[in-house]
Amino acid sequence: EEYDRWAREIADGNWLGSEVFFQAPLYPYFLAVVYTFFGHSLDAVYLIQIFFSLLGIYALYRAGKKLAGEKVGLVAAALSGLYGVYLFYDVQLLKESLAVTLVCLLFWALVEAREKKGLGLWIWAGVICGFLSVLREGLLLITRGLLLLAFRPKEKFSFFFLLIIRESICLPKSSVILSNFPVLIKFTPIKAVIIPKIILKR
Repeated sequence: EEYDRWAREIADGNWLGSEVFFQAPLYPYFLAVVYTFFGHSLDAVYLIQIFFSLLGIYALYRAGKKLAGEKVGLVAAALSGLYGVYLFYDVQLLKESLAVTLVCLLFWALVEAREKKGLGLWIWAGVICGFLSVLREGLLLITRGLLLLAFRPKEKFSFFFLLIIRESICLPKSSVILSNFPVLIKFTPIKAVIIPKIILKR
């Protein structure tokens, strides 16, 4: 599998790489970190993904509780925990498991940020969006909708909060941009996959 091959290359010492990323690189790097500490153990990967999924379920519970009460939070967590597709992805070498967890954490961070003063949670929400952009870049279209939670018409600082989130998104992305820049003639922020996709479609 491509993720496994790429992760083994990274774990063997090729952390910076020599070519532009063909796809969003966070998941192979996640696997490489696991391989570095636990060896080439798929069981370790699956157990860590299950742990993160439980964290995502908890985040969904907390967000639901904050928005609509204890019962709604419990129902949301129960439905998420019993959904078979999520359980399937937790024991596969696929990025979807981490993606679902990050979306749940983003939802919780935004809900909590609306209720509390300070910039910490807004920055955290932006960082999560940044990680999503280097995990599964298509999810940025979904997170745009969640970011509307940051906008409160009666709050004069709403646009400022949105700006904080936007700038925080750049933190995880910056390492990918800097890694791609030296090996490209044309600047490609996250990955170089657009042209091959156009060729395949034709």
